[in-house]
Amino acid sequence: MRFLPDHYVEAASERIEPAVDLFRIGHYSLALDTAGRAVECLLRAYFFRRNGVDAKLEGAHDILKLFRASGLKEIALGAHQRRGDSEGQSERFGRALGADIHDVGQIWSDDLRYASESRLRTHLRQMNLHRGVKGDFLKFNAQRLVEAARRIVAEGVERWSDSKRK
Repeated sequence: MRFLPDHYVEAASERIEPAVDLFRIGHYSLALDTAGRAVECLLRAYFFRRNGVDAKLEGAHDILKLFRASGLKEIALGAHQRRGDSEGQSERFGRALGADIHDVGQIWSDDLRYASESRLRTHLRQMNLHRGVKGDFLKFNAQRLVEAARRIVAEGVERWSDSKRK
């Protein structure tokens, strides 16, 4: 099946709300996977629009590499500057976007689709993502990832829509 950049944006948009719903009903492992996959779809859209649909995608499931290769940060920062954000506002936005990408990249991996909740808890413990968390650390990390993914997808979809209007 061949995917065009617009297909990836559509998939990202379709996956983020179910991720929120899955979190809300307590399906944390599925929420993690679905939210991370939404971000991956969005970044793939930007990568292929930037490099052409036949471009070779290195580290296809590595969110941090994909983010750098996608150009989304530069596009989003440019849009914020064009709309009149101050330099300080743009810097804060850039740091927030970077922090969100870091959170997704730290927690999500393509392998989560195979992980049971028990296996996912073990994985989070091995990554020390349980430290300092009061209560359910799986829930905490799922919420962290889903919220970060929502912000990333919202920004990416808005920038995509802006580019279509021009």
